[in-house]
Amino acid sequence: MRKRLMSIVLLALVLGGCGGPLSEKQLAALEGLPAAERVQRLEALMARHPDDARLPNLLGRARWELYEPLEPFARVEAVKSDLRADPENAVVSKLLGDSFYDLATAGQGSNYLDSALFAYENAALKAPRYLAAVGSVGALYDEKEDFEQAVAWYERALDIDPQDITTICNIGASHYNQGHYDVAVDYYRRALALDPDCQDAHYNLGVAFAEANIYREAINEWRQVVAIDSTTAVAVNAAKNADMLEDVLQETIYRQGRKSRRLRLEDSSGGRGQQGDD
Repeated sequence: MRKRLMSIVLLALVLGGCGGPLSEKQLAALEGLPAAERVQRLEALMARHPDDARLPNLLGRARWELYEPLEPFARVEAVKSDLRADPENAVVSKLLGDSFYDLATAGQGSNYLDSALFAYENAALKAPRYLAAVGSVGALYDEKEDFEQAVAWYERALDIDPQDITTICNIGASHYNQGHYDVAVDYYRRALALDPDCQDAHYNLGVAFAEANIYREAINEWRQVVAIDSTTAVAVNAAKNADMLEDVLQETIYRQGRKSRRLRLEDSSGGRGQQGDD
């Protein structure tokens, strides 16, 4: 009887039933569970801890694992079906946005971007503290080049988690695209203060320096990207940009300060990506 009681107490602790705040260790203990079981556990935790902003993101990731094996159009229908069964479920609304976004990026039609945006905004309306939903609204406004709206939504995301590096880099990129280079640099440096090895922040800081004609600083930032991890896509682009800019500087020296060719930076997907579920 005592052994049985101990098992019940331990299970309650894992599920957060003791009423205290959830620790990272408690949440990490769920990671090895199958997706369906993890969904059930996380839904139970959300009922006990409705103000824990981490739980919707974790639940979204777990539910997406159940949808992901489906073909894109079948995935949309499966998510719609679940949403009809639970219309107020913000996590499923956000995943409907992800499903529409996948269709848009697969070339099925740009109108799916509007559907994705509507679903993300609907999710954020249902759960204003749902970081992944709020951030995804900002990311889609970025894609539509409505940078003022993007910044407004990213600022809402920062209110939820002031230390979320993805949001900090994204808001920096939105300011950069509006020509607010000094503001963008401040945000990239803010990201690096939280994580000195953030490749996206180093990369985008390099782009901002290059735009401001501070070329040596730009090269240094891109070299740091490569030094952190040379195997990533952003590191490959950073290496190309650094080498290209070095060549331009050398030719400029030999041609008495006149650039011999135009610098064309490689694109990077790291600076302004969609907010995911994690």
